[in-house]
Amino acid sequence: MERRLNFFRFLLISYLLIYQDTIEAVVFKMTNAVCLSYNDSVFIFHHCRLKAISRNKVVLNLNGTLPHPVDKISFHLKVFKRENGYKPWLIDSKTYICRFLKSNYDPVAKLVFNLFKEFSNLEHPCPFVEAVVFKFTNYVCLSYNESWFIFHNCRLKAVSRDKVILNTNGTILFPAYSIIIHIKLFKKANGYKPWLFDVKLDACRFLKKRYDPFAKIVYGLFKEFSNINHTCPYVGLQEVVGFYLRPELVSLPVPSGDYMLGMRWYFHKKIIFDTNEAVVFKFTNLVCKSYNESWFVFHYCQLKAVSRDKVVLYANGTMLHPASSISIHGKVFKKESGYKPWLLESKIDACRFLKRSYDPFAKIVYGLFKDFTNMNHTCPYVGLQYVRGSMQYVYLRPELLKLPFPSGDYMLGMRWYFHKNLIFDTNVSFTFTEDLLHGK
Repeated sequence: MERRLNFFRFLLISYLLIYQDTIEAVVFKMTNAVCLSYNDSVFIFHHCRLKAISRNKVVLNLNGTLPHPVDKISFHLKVFKRENGYKPWLIDSKTYICRFLKSNYDPVAKLVFNLFKEFSNLEHPCPFVEAVVFKFTNYVCLSYNESWFIFHNCRLKAVSRDKVILNTNGTILFPAYSIIIHIKLFKKANGYKPWLFDVKLDACRFLKKRYDPFAKIVYGLFKEFSNINHTCPYVGLQEVVGFYLRPELVSLPVPSGDYMLGMRWYFHKKIIFDTNEAVVFKFTNLVCKSYNESWFVFHYCQLKAVSRDKVVLYANGTMLHPASSISIHGKVFKKESGYKPWLLESKIDACRFLKRSYDPFAKIVYGLFKDFTNMNHTCPYVGLQYVRGSMQYVYLRPELLKLPFPSGDYMLGMRWYFHKNLIFDTNVSFTFTEDLLHGK
């Protein structure tokens, strides 16, 4: 009965449309348009307006944005006729749009769709997500162990306004049977802040069985463009070529904004490289001053920029007499209308510390330069002391900084005492910036 009624409704509307072509006096035009979204996180209207271009011709301009993919859409159509107010008239139909766009199964929906399909981009099957912009803005690669992994290429290329492709490759010089990836997602809000996801992944186990849902989404974005598609071990050239972001593959509702996906890669529990860890951590100034040159003399105290985000430090001096009691007063300052004391202040018995690393703050500071200095034995100290390796200079490595630092400019002031007498000061200024758009 319902099918028969819909058929008669279809015949009636078809007759009316045919009839209007045979009678020149027919006026068939729009008189009003009202659009209302009940959930702006799913659909946002930007424009909903009629415009009269002649006495009997009115055009409709309508657009809106779907922030997230939609693959289930239903449409409830009702026709009303004005008789002392609008009253229901003949047609009341529910249509499943995604099914309809594959097979025009509903005659009433087909009639309505034919009225506007030539003027719209609603002409393809589900999902609909046409208004999403999902693209790369920066990409950073950094190897911490080039004896195991070397990057050859790490670059983005814009091919259109909303499409940016990523090309990267590198060589694993020795087989890796154990690969761990630390994945963190950041959202930009006055700098990049951790946002929702922080996952440690056993990559070798994951490539056998996709056990982690977040990693599954990330891997699904690039697996078609990469040779990272088999089980461990991995050795030789690894590459991701022509990779671009496709919003239909992101099955999570993600608010609009700027994001950074940081991935830290470990081979056999040793950190090897980072991708998209856009940290700038470098020296900006160095001041050395001796208050007792009969005991300690500085020969060299200098910074040198070797690249945009890498500044090396070289300092040396001579202890003219043995020192078997050394204490250090360390303070951290943050720049805010001049340098102000900031959180960390510690007094260290250096001789005791070099026997046993008892102070966590001093342990972090010492860890930044211990690979580059001869100050690595117990007291006493005498003769030439330097902060420089035989072929290397000190530079700051963010992977060794285990404290959460806000972006900004800092100064580490260290006052050195020998046998309770003030001997010299070293003030090291540095900048720390964790921001994707200002990364390398």
